[in-house]
Amino acid sequence: MNKLIEAAKKNGGFTSDYQLAKAINASTQLISNWQRGKSKPNGLFTVEIIKAGNLKLEEAIKVMRNGYATVSILVLTALASIASLASFMMSANCILCKIDSINKIQNKLHFRT
Repeated sequence: MNKLIEAAKKNGGFTSDYQLAKAINASTQLISNWQRGKSKPNGLFTVEIIKAGNLKLEEAIKVMRNGYATVSILVLTALASIASLASFMMSANCILCKIDSINKIQNKLHFRT
């Protein structure tokens, strides 16, 4: 999620976590927790981050996928609400397969700790 937040800050012209937090109606502590991986934003906050950063859906998905962030079905559903359904569905099928693989790997890692 850190890569998405950094992309949103850069593209949206935010120079601090405080500015982004204010734009999406969140606390700086929440932003910090997301960046450090202590928690994950829900689908609505993810959409707000994307909107505040003036990111296109394709850019946001690419950033999240390249950063190996876990993207839940809830987040994908929320993202679909800000994009046209047809273009979203073409990229979602491929992404869902990758997300499933990432989730399986993460689950295996969590069981080992």
